[in-house]
Amino acid sequence: MPIKKNVYVAGKIQINEIKKQIENLTSRVIDSSKNIFISYYYKDDLCSTSIDNKWARTEIKEMKRYYKPQIKKIKHTGTIFICLFEQGIFLKNKPKSKYEYFYTDTNNFFRNNIFKSPTLCGSYALFKPNGEVLIFNGESRPDFMIKNLKSKKWNTFFKYYYKQNPTP
Repeated sequence: MPIKKNVYVAGKIQINEIKKQIENLTSRVIDSSKNIFISYYYKDDLCSTSIDNKWARTEIKEMKRYYKPQIKKIKHTGTIFICLFEQGIFLKNKPKSKYEYFYTDTNNFFRNNIFKSPTLCGSYALFKPNGEVLIFNGESRPDFMIKNLKSKKWNTFFKYYYKQNPTP
């Protein structure tokens, strides 16, 4: 079976702009030395018949229960985890809570600049402080995606990227 094109996408971005956008959405200061991990949910995603464009508190609570053991593994890597929802998804979250990590991509900055290829069951992006970003499009789990931070795996993705995009 052939590998699907654009399932994994490696690149380099201006990390300060990403950090600034997250700070605007969350009203929190982001530590520049930490990795950032975003789980992105697309509007009108047909991943499941039980998921629509309205996320009530009960649905959010259920999803957070699912994420809880995975977040422990993510935090162990020194990574900030956040879930973003494309504008147009009604999200009954608690944005002022210091424990909240579900937010609306209010101006669709992330949708337009990072998550350009909507896929079933969302996408993930891992950002390193140096601006390297690895995007995974499609169904997965955060604890599987975070394994890509291991040097050997990460370097495999970026070896090809830097070969195609040599630095001046």
